[in-house]
Amino acid sequence: MTIARFRVRHEQALAGLLIQSLRLCAAAGMVRLGLVALDGPKIEADAAAAANRTHTHLQAQVVELLQQAAAIDQAEDREHGAAHDAALPQALARRAERLARLQRAKALLEAETAARQQRYQQRVAELAAAARARGQRPRAHIRPRRRDEAPNPTATVNTTDPDSRFVRGNGRTLQGYNAQAAATCEQVVVAAELTQQANDLQQLAPMLTAIRTTLARAGISDSVQRLAADSGYWSIANVSAIPNAPELLIPPARHGRHGKPRKDGQPSASKSDNLRTAMLARLGSAHGKACYAQRSRTIEPVFGQVKTIQGGWRFMRRGLGACAAEWKLLCGTHNLLKLWRVTTATTC
Repeated sequence: MTIARFRVRHEQALAGLLIQSLRLCAAAGMVRLGLVALDGPKIEADAAAAANRTHTHLQAQVVELLQQAAAIDQAEDREHGAAHDAALPQALARRAERLARLQRAKALLEAETAARQQRYQQRVAELAAAARARGQRPRAHIRPRRRDEAPNPTATVNTTDPDSRFVRGNGRTLQGYNAQAAATCEQVVVAAELTQQANDLQQLAPMLTAIRTTLARAGISDSVQRLAADSGYWSIANVSAIPNAPELLIPPARHGRHGKPRKDGQPSASKSDNLRTAMLARLGSAHGKACYAQRSRTIEPVFGQVKTIQGGWRFMRRGLGACAAEWKLLCGTHNLLKLWRVTTATTC
């Protein structure tokens, strides 16, 4: 309990270990930014997948707990009088804590429902405005998109750690987070972030920003020249629309859009065809092959060492903010271990 309270009290200071470790590694000449590898391992949350509940289930549980609390209050008033102000019994304190977690989980589902409705209404308004601009009458009904607009009564949230999500990692689905990290060829972590999104598609731009911010805070003026990532980061926007991006080495995803033959038999070029061709040519060159071959030898061992040696396969705290600080602490500790091994080998 003492260690747990210490980690809560000094959360931001412990997360800042990543910056301090990077500064020390740079002073030792271990931070070379010619090539940086990016990937996102999935880390288990301190929560069981069986603790996920739908909004209907949560509503029933909240009502039940409120009824129990009211009945207990009435019984205590009859026994001790309405002015009774003794300390809250431990059992009731746990019940109050559980009620707060259930209400928070319920609020998260309600917020997601409202966001889906807002996205639908915004799209309807945009389509209607476009139709009027063309001199046409707006469509009477537009079907909401199932993936992000239509109501989802089967959506669930975890009552133990409501911020955690179902993510796919190591061939299995787990309750946890998507932990992003970028490392140099010397396996020094130069940026670490945590997200609730299950895949890596939307993480390239935020991680490039995180790399620049982390390097600047560590007092490192050099910039990344090339960045290697797997096909999970491939998208048209990622490889063409991110300003000031380094040279990207990202294999095109198989699920991306391709040009399809038209009815007249002529090819119909996709927007990504030229980007795919250029990327495949870059990866197929001798220099591209040599650089991309470093990816698995750069970032994958970092995750293996963090999960296996440091025991970071599962977070000890709960909540996105707390787990993000813990992830940065793990990566900062990894950097210090790398520094220790290098300095020890030099002095021996």
